[in-house]
Parts: sequence; C-alpha cells; structure tokens
Amino acid sequence: MGILDVLRVPVHACVSGEIGGPVLGVLASCPRRSGYPNASFVLAEPKLEFGGTVTAITAREQQVTRMLDTLYFRLADVTGREVDEIRDDARRGRSLTTAQAIGYGLIQEQEIST
Repeated sequence: MGILDVLRVPVHACVSGEIGGPVLGVLASCPRRSGYPNASFVLAEPKLEFGGTVTAITAREQQVTRMLDTLYFRLADVTGREVDEIRDDARRGRSLTTAQAIGYGLIQEQEIST
C-alpha cells in the first residue's frame, strides 16, 4: 500500500479471480479499481496462531491489530463505509460478487469480458 501511495503514475487494479485479506489494501490503494464478472472478493480476518512467551505473543498480537486497523481504515476511506462495519464483515468472512463489490465501494466498475 505504501509504494502505491507514493507512485506518480496512474495504477489500475483489475480483479480476475478471488481476492481477499491484505491484498484488499493494495486494491484500495489504486485510484482505478475494476473486476471481471466472475471475480470474488472476500473480507476475512486472518487465522493466526502464535507461540512463545507472553511478551512475544502480546507484541505479535499488537502488531497484527495495527496492521488490520491500517487495512480497515484504508478500506473505509475508499468505500465510504464505517470501519466497524468493515471489521464486522471481515470477522464474518463476507464474500462479495463483482456487482456486490461495486455496491460496497471496493471497485468502481465491471470489466467487459472479450
């Protein structure tokens, strides 16, 4: 996401398969976003397991929380939705079709298959 934020060239993201997780942050960083009719978009929180000392586990949990917050705020910015709504959708593992992703604000248009 950071690299796309500083690029001085137009970037068009086009989703052709299934996209989810942190890649949604990359999608949200692109000024132009589209998807093919058969694309799918999955809002889901990662399933992680931590091991180690209490201090190490706590530090890792805090890092993951910061990363998820960054992702959710970026998605909220481009979709116009509340961060808590996006977080709830991710916790439920909400899947969207291309048409639903347009309505949700993840992408702006559907690509025409040729």
